[in-house]
Amino acid sequence: MQNHVIPSQMTAIEVINPGSQSQLQQATVAVPVVRTGQVLVKVAAAGINRADLLQRTGLYPPPPGESETLGLEVAGTVVAVADDVSKDWLGEAVFGLVPGGGYAQYVAMSAEHLIKKPATLGMAEAAACAEVFLTAFQAMRVVGHLPDQGALLVHAGGSGVGTAAIQLGKTSGCFVAVTTGSDEKVKACLALGADLAVNYKTHDFAVELKSARPQGFDLIIDPVAGDYIVEDIQ
Repeated sequence: MQNHVIPSQMTAIEVINPGSQSQLQQATVAVPVVRTGQVLVKVAAAGINRADLLQRTGLYPPPPGESETLGLEVAGTVVAVADDVSKDWLGEAVFGLVPGGGYAQYVAMSAEHLIKKPATLGMAEAAACAEVFLTAFQAMRVVGHLPDQGALLVHAGGSGVGTAAIQLGKTSGCFVAVTTGSDEKVKACLALGADLAVNYKTHDFAVELKSARPQGFDLIIDPVAGDYIVEDIQ
């Protein structure tokens, strides 16, 4: 891989004008030049997140100075490194977060964000892990300090972060309850290991949760907020 020939141009997915998916098109653009602390990754797969959908519609601009190409999580192979980054990364299969530019054949990534891809994960699986699993882990462990064998409530359980939180919670031996907006998502959450899943459109989730867990929860992950906050406290 050290001898990988890096082209000057590549194919990327660009947004013609803010709007629906019909505004996405293939475009030929320059391959990124790595800056200090970065590596160049040949992209094998990229994830799709809510932020990408919002950026496509013009509601979520990329950070200043970063690529306007969509894509915040990728998996692939390191093909070049900046002078201050260890050459040991060359040829490594990796995945991780990028500030943009993931919907392309190559993307520049901070070396600090690199995660070596386990052999047990395919590229597509790894690309779908970085954003949602790191977000869920941070909420549960870094910020929320959820104890092992604790009780976790996740609103929007059928979302990317929600499905990740279910799986992480169960690996820690937690009781996991979720709310979600359809019977189909209820079934999906239960299949992932949730102990209780409530369709908030057809049931009063506060009543259902109090009945199932009168002692309450150690942590509530609530990306909905608004009126849910009152229900969470109760």
